[in-house]
Amino acid sequence: FSASSTLNMLSEGSERMTARQIAERLDFYGSNFEVNMDRDFVYVTFNTLSKFFTPTLEVAEQILLHPIFPEEELASYREKRKQGLAIERMKVDTIVRENFGKALFGEKHPYGITYPESAYDTLTRNDLTDLYRNRYTADNALIVCSGRIDDQVLKALCSLGEQLPRSGSGAGIEFPKGESPP
Repeated sequence: FSASSTLNMLSEGSERMTARQIAERLDFYGSNFEVNMDRDFVYVTFNTLSKFFTPTLEVAEQILLHPIFPEEELASYREKRKQGLAIERMKVDTIVRENFGKALFGEKHPYGITYPESAYDTLTRNDLTDLYRNRYTADNALIVCSGRIDDQVLKALCSLGEQLPRSGSGAGIEFPKGESPP
């Protein structure tokens, strides 16, 4: 749950912009920012018109390179997620998906782990900053572009990619094997 929390909190404030400023700036330019996550990857998407590429990239840099995960925003996020998760867990498809993952992979495997709503009570800003620092690196990133990509846009995107920190460790996460059925 700290991985999804880190992803969802990226745009909640940066070194130079508040969450509100980020949202207003993107809205002003008609740009769109989305995050998605599956069990193996996180996806951060920016959409903008070519004529607003530069100001949108400035916001993207703040979100991707300088998030601060403000404590007041985190407190609000924790409460919303706890409530949302409690509601989700009343739905049949959520119950089935969680039980299927546990049955197929085991409760200690990343695909079988489920967290109680109360786990959000223990989520700290340090959890988010540590995960961000260790996983949001050039070693784990892939930049994909579509549309009219001229040399200026390509150069700016390369510059952004070059600013992503490198982990330098080269060590991946040890992925546990699934449990054998009883």
